[in-house]
Amino acid sequence: MNNPNASGDFIDLLSAFSKQLLPIIGVVALIILCMALWELVKFIKGLDTTVSKVNTTIDSVDKSIDKLQVPLNTLEDISYSVDSVHEFTKNTIVKSVDMITENFAVVKDWASSLFKKDDHDESDIVDV
Repeated sequence: MNNPNASGDFIDLLSAFSKQLLPIIGVVALIILCMALWELVKFIKGLDTTVSKVNTTIDSVDKSIDKLQVPLNTLEDISYSVDSVHEFTKNTIVKSVDMITENFAVVKDWASSLFKKDDHDESDIVDV
């Protein structure tokens, strides 16, 4: 079983087989590498077209955003106007309530005089 001559023959046979097989495997590997490089070149060329389309789309979106800026500015101005009116109204109501609470007795006398005056006017109409 351990024939030194037999293992040497096997290695010689394997060496001869490898000498014939390695160039074939090398050529197949080069062909596969060339096909992969070709696909990579096609992908890179397609990538340039895709980037150009994306740039066009971005430019279009930018123009649309510029068109929307004017109405947005108008809405902002309206919002500031509404805020100003709200603040003015709130301050006016607060001042009115403060004035009424500070002068409650005067307002009460004035309101009661109005109702008493209306009562006298109605009694005059009934008497006629």
